[in-house]
Amino acid sequence: MTAKKFEYSPSEVHIRKGEHVVLELTSLDRKHGFKLPGHTRVDLAANILNLFDQDTFTNVQNTPYRDAIPINSKTGFFQGFDADAIAAATPSIRKDPRYRQASAFQGARSIRVNARFTF
Repeated sequence: MTAKKFEYSPSEVHIRKGEHVVLELTSLDRKHGFKLPGHTRVDLAANILNLFDQDTFTNVQNTPYRDAIPINSKTGFFQGFDADAIAAATPSIRKDPRYRQASAFQGARSIRVNARFTF
């Protein structure tokens, strides 16, 4: 979703009931210019990312098992296979407790300041 000066694109979003959605608008951009004597001009800009220093996740662990699932020509890789059935039949394959848990987070608050002189 894109937001700019009180407009959102798309203007309407449909979500299935129970679906987890995170929408964060935490960036602040400001720009201002000054005319100085002669042909000199100063433009100042500031960009603040993660304005409220939130720990919003950006990725989810998507591997259900910690160990590799053995796949070979006998398991019929190209005909399809049931990873859960193979894992249940192989005691050395462990479930990953991090499955479907947040694994990466938004960076800490950062501020960039820019000054441009033209003459």
